[in-house]
This record gives sequence, structure tokens and C-alpha cells, in this order.
Amino acid sequence: MARPALSKVSIATIRNEIQRRVKKLDALKARRDALDRQIAELQGRTDEAPRAPGRKPGRKPGRKPKAKPVVGKPLAEYAREILAKAPKGLSIREVAKAVLAAGYPTKARSFYETVKKTLARGGFKRVGSGVYAIRGKPGRKPGTKPAAPAVAKAEPPKMKRKTFDQTADQMIFGLLADGKALTTAEINQAWKAAGRAGTANVKLTHLVKAGKLKRDKLAEGKGSRYSAASDTAPVP
Repeated sequence: MARPALSKVSIATIRNEIQRRVKKLDALKARRDALDRQIAELQGRTDEAPRAPGRKPGRKPGRKPKAKPVVGKPLAEYAREILAKAPKGLSIREVAKAVLAAGYPTKARSFYETVKKTLARGGFKRVGSGVYAIRGKPGRKPGTKPAAPAVAKAEPPKMKRKTFDQTADQMIFGLLADGKALTTAEINQAWKAAGRAGTANVKLTHLVKAGKLKRDKLAEGKGSRYSAASDTAPVP
């Protein structure tokens, strides 16, 4: 059944509904507290439940833990260091004996075969029957190229700053002497003709902010027209 619109319900009906719900509030709170106690009791029983004997938490039955890798340098690194001291090469048996003497840990049944496979993989070259030497020059890992000597980059020549008979302010005020008014383009044209780099726009903006120049926007087109302020004394 569709509920009537709230605008059609009388104030008396709304008050009665509020009072009815307020009376049920205490009963609902008591029911909530009882449910909280039941949940806490069930959680406590779950935490105290005994674990299955012979089984550690976090491990599935029947799975063996992974074997820890051997800590230290790989066998190829041991062989490379030993053969670096023997430019003419060593036999597989001599390499195996030297590796064990250097402290390499192993549980292999046939360490000779393990060393033989390592020498045949790469980074070593066969120089005779069962005799191997390090590939490339001793002291350098295979596959690496010697670093090229660093070439010093030539610094670009520093540009000498030009000197002028007048400062930028003196030049601009000289152009605007005797009450003249020039546009931005006209001032920049004279600026470049004098051999100055860039434009005079930044200098013009500073002089306007300092109250030394007046700036009026052109009625047509872009740009402004500048003139000296009436209270500005000419720059010597």
C-alpha cells in the first residue's frame, strides 16, 4: 500500500507516530545490547578453540617448506676469480678443488659434473681437453665493454656584455624629451637600432610602475603610447 504524501498527513498524526517510536527505543537498545553480548561470547569461543595436533598455523598439510637458497657468491663467480689468476687455464678438477678450498658450500653428489656444467654455460672458454680459461681479459666480467674515457664538454663561449654611453633609462627619456610620445613599436625600433638586445618592454613597464612614465593604450591595434610624466626630472 502506497504511503500518503507527508504534506497530506496531519500534525497530530505525526506526533502520535513519533511518540510510538520513542516508546520502542528502550526495547530496541536492550535487544541491541543482548546481541552484542552474544557476538562477544561466540568470538571468545572461536579464539579458544584448540588447533589440530601436529599442524602449524599458516601451513597446508602435506606441503614441505621451500628450501632456503645458499647464501653467498654463485659458483660461476668463484670459478671466474680462480681462472682470472690462471691465464693459461685450469682443468675442471683443478677448478673444483680450488672452489671448495675457497669455501664454496655444496651438497652435490658429483661436484665435478656441477663445475663442468658451469664452465660450459658461458663466460669461459675451452683451451684444451677438459681445460678452461676465463673469456676475455682477466678482471673484467664477460659481456661488458670497457668504459670509454669521459670527454670533457667544451663550454660555450661567454658573451661579453656590451657597454653603452647611456643607460637604458637615459635612452628612453631622451627619446621622450620635449614632450614627445612614442609607441611601443617606435621605442623598440630605436632600442634595436642602438644595438641593444631584446626589447625595451620590461624597462618600460618598470618605469610606468615607478610613476616616471605615462602609458596610454592605442585606440586602434595593439600596443601603447608612452610619454614622460610631468613631475619627472630628466635623467642626467
